[in-house]
Amino acid sequence: MPPHPLLPWHSLTAAYAWLPAAVWVFDLEGMRIAWANPAALALWRAQTLEELAARDFSDLPRTTVERMQELTAGEAATVNWTLWPRGVPVAARLTRTPIALGDGRRGLLAHASPLADQRALAEKRLLEMVSTGEPLARVLEVLVREIEALSPELLCSVLLLDDQLRLHCAAAPTLPPEYNAKIEGIQAGPTAGSCGTAAWRGELVIVSDIAADPLWADYRDAALPYGLRACWSIPIKSAAGEVLGTFAAYYREPREPSMAHLELLESARHIAGIAIERARGQAAMEKHRGELQTAMDSLPAMICYADTTMRFVYANQRYADWLGCRREALRGRHIRDIVGEDTFTMMLPYLQQALAGHAVRYERRQRGNDGVLRDFDVHYVPHRDAAGAVCGYFVMLTDVTERKKDEEMLHFLANHDQLTSLPNRNLFGEHLAVAVTQAERNGERLAALFIDLDRFKNVNDSLGHESGDLLLQQVARRFRACLRESDIVARLGGDEYTVLLRSVHDSQEVAVCAQKLRRASERPQILRILRACLRRPLVAGRCGGCRGSLDRRRRACLRERA
Repeated sequence: MPPHPLLPWHSLTAAYAWLPAAVWVFDLEGMRIAWANPAALALWRAQTLEELAARDFSDLPRTTVERMQELTAGEAATVNWTLWPRGVPVAARLTRTPIALGDGRRGLLAHASPLADQRALAEKRLLEMVSTGEPLARVLEVLVREIEALSPELLCSVLLLDDQLRLHCAAAPTLPPEYNAKIEGIQAGPTAGSCGTAAWRGELVIVSDIAADPLWADYRDAALPYGLRACWSIPIKSAAGEVLGTFAAYYREPREPSMAHLELLESARHIAGIAIERARGQAAMEKHRGELQTAMDSLPAMICYADTTMRFVYANQRYADWLGCRREALRGRHIRDIVGEDTFTMMLPYLQQALAGHAVRYERRQRGNDGVLRDFDVHYVPHRDAAGAVCGYFVMLTDVTERKKDEEMLHFLANHDQLTSLPNRNLFGEHLAVAVTQAERNGERLAALFIDLDRFKNVNDSLGHESGDLLLQQVARRFRACLRESDIVARLGGDEYTVLLRSVHDSQEVAVCAQKLRRASERPQILRILRACLRRPLVAGRCGGCRGSLDRRRRACLRERA
């Protein structure tokens, strides 16, 4: 890396002298402070620059000195330095900004602020990451690096506890990978190092000397070769007190943690707990959402949800398939754009009722992407927020096409003769009641003809019931062909038929119709196999005509005969 140009001394004094932040220049060769602005003098509680320059910093931690050397060699951009000028920790940062000190010596520019302020800023950054949904692994790695930046002599890690009480490394960017591999999956227990014991006890565990502490009897051979001499571990807990994992700080020399270290551990534990709980909550939510999605997709119904502007928010797979598009493409689109203007106009009154807070149910017929017209049972259910206001509505469409066909078939079978498909006695009675009412209201006449087939029993007995059925079907077709659209022919049962003639003028017209029916059955017989048996007319007709002013007795008699 090319050397950084030296800053002239006079520009340093002019730029930094009266800044409110503490700024100084550190002479790495002389291990002393070469220059400081007034804020730095106040920070170090020195009256003059000479007093501050006389102080000895040769007892700096070895790791801090090594990092400073990396900085001057161009191998690092910044070095963090935790100071204790008044017994209160201060986070200082040295930057790769060489300062010419004279005699060929170079200084490093440093600026500082109270550790509590730095910690507060770090906590704010981390909480923002959690709130914006950053991945847990990323949040925990940044957490470890922030703590190490505030106290550079520490090597930190986050371990997560699983259901089998085993710990797994989630973040340890500065610890040796070989060491992390050796303790991966460590079982929590009463003597399982600092982290395993902290997870087991649910409380802070401080081991000031790994080489001598019995908690590390089974694990010290894994830690000591990498220069790890002390380890302090604090359990990470959920809001309910459940242990989620541990946050650990290692030190390369045997020592107890300071109050500032303990505050950092507590802060890290708090942030990690929030991040882990949120991540697990999101994972559980995603799992439940996936299960719900699977359940919704497997239902034999089309389901969707729309907001108060009638725009799609959600649709299950069946609904999307019916519309012929991906469900992601539906999100945000207006219902009118999907179903078309005509269908939307028909739906609008029901949608308005749902948005007014009323559950709505109705049936409609609609054509899908396949071009097939189907019947649907449609159900709208309003969705309310915590305040009770309608914030959208659910839609469930159930395809009832087959059910409607079955209902129509059942209705047909209940009112028609299955053999000839003519109206049966029930339906004929309904037609007759309506016709009598209309005839009375309009002053018209109507007539009812009662017909049976002579010697039909001989056909069944001699040729079998199948031939008899064919004969009844053919007779029904011939009778229907002889009548007007407004007339009704019905089969009452067996070989009995009845005919209802509407709007007849006189008895002569009724007689003419009866003769037409008779001649229809006298033509060359319906089934060739039956010609020899059917030489005489099969139809015997009894006709009755009536005017619109039927008395009650005659109407009852007519219905009874029908």
